[in-house]
Amino acid sequence: MPQLHVTMRSGDHADVDVRSGLTVMEAIRGLGEEEPFAICGGGCSCSTCHVYVDPAWLDRAGEPGPFEEDLLDCTENRTGNSRLSCQVIMSDALDGLAVTVAPADD
Repeated sequence: MPQLHVTMRSGDHADVDVRSGLTVMEAIRGLGEEEPFAICGGGCSCSTCHVYVDPAWLDRAGEPGPFEEDLLDCTENRTGNSRLSCQVIMSDALDGLAVTVAPADD
């Protein structure tokens, strides 16, 4: 089972085993991340599940799709390693993936 390393907004760290096929968002929601987080529930219709992918994992995490790009363009805290966690699907290839939950937009 792939493991995900998460840095929460609070700075706390968590390592969580994630069943392949689940999204990074689903794993983080299971940790009880503070609100707002994943308001749309994974429908790629908001940007509240915004995370920063560790640069070492960018190639394996993949590029944002067009809808994701549009939503990321609307966030105040976008960086070159921004992704919506609802669009990153865990697999054995992502075992060890590290992400940081982005600050909430004002």
